[in-house]
Amino acid sequence: MKILQVIDTLEVGGAERIFVNMCNLLHTNGVNASALVFGRKGKLEASLLKEIPKVNFKRKRKYSISEWYTLSKILKQYDIIHVHMRHNFMYIKLIAIVFRVNTNVILHDHSSNFNDVSWALKSFLRPKYFIGVSKQLVQWSKKTLSVKDSKAFLLYNIIVKEKINRSIKGGTDIVVVGNIKPGKNQLFIINILPQLTENITFIGKVQDLRYFKQVKARVDVLNLNDRVTFLTDIDNVQEQLPKFKLALMPSINESGPLVLIEYLAQELPFISYKTGEISDRIEKEIPEFFVPSFQEELWIKKIKEIPNNEGLELGAIYDRLFSPSKYIQLCTKIYQKILSS
Repeated sequence: MKILQVIDTLEVGGAERIFVNMCNLLHTNGVNASALVFGRKGKLEASLLKEIPKVNFKRKRKYSISEWYTLSKILKQYDIIHVHMRHNFMYIKLIAIVFRVNTNVILHDHSSNFNDVSWALKSFLRPKYFIGVSKQLVQWSKKTLSVKDSKAFLLYNIIVKEKINRSIKGGTDIVVVGNIKPGKNQLFIINILPQLTENITFIGKVQDLRYFKQVKARVDVLNLNDRVTFLTDIDNVQEQLPKFKLALMPSINESGPLVLIEYLAQELPFISYKTGEISDRIEKEIPEFFVPSFQEELWIKKIKEIPNNEGLELGAIYDRLFSPSKYIQLCTKIYQKILSS
């Protein structure tokens, strides 16, 4: 069984981190898996195990027939092409159609967008095999993309726990992890900060400069510059988490959110808006960590109470719900079902 994992960039992001984790876990579990990044390599490239075979293909033009032909010859060498994200899948699928690549191609969808879907994805570029990171995505694939029940699979996201020096644990401040853009809702936290006593550190890449300026302007208006820190160039988030006493997750809409797994992995108590499949799973274990709305008073009350994780064994919850070994077993079972179908 030869697997090719495909993505267009390894800039820091949720799907990109899953790509790296999956490649590394497949390799360490003896699966013959290669990695193809046809666009910008990005900072996460350093996290890919050096032993993983890397396919040498760099896309220069999106609609180059000669490049398509070169890539089609690569695709034909594998039993399964595992493509992450819709736009990458459509690119690979189109090449497979034009050059008659009969290899099984999977769309691994990490999106939380159920509405703005390309007509091509619903028609001639429709996936035969689909992996969704949530139950909602899997159901959506069946209804909107007409994927057969037996060819639509659920594979929850995971984060691989990193071993961190715990001697730095015991901070007094609060952290909010998430790339800076409107959907991550950092502005909400800024607005309630005057009613709290802690300082706040935001960790995340600036993905929307206009929104970042809006957030910083609000910090200025509220005279909070001495209490707010922005760390926009951090690649290893888990390494930072033991420095804090509490984490927040105010994102409006998430398919994950992956950051909650990172909080769990490093045994950091958190307050989170309940959104996404991962929130649903964790809430069953620790419902007191979640807030059902963006009513400011609720958040302030929760933060001031600070969840007591004594006896909760957050690390054990991580192991039970997001074990890398269980994850890779599910992934290889999906491959086996596809090859035997």
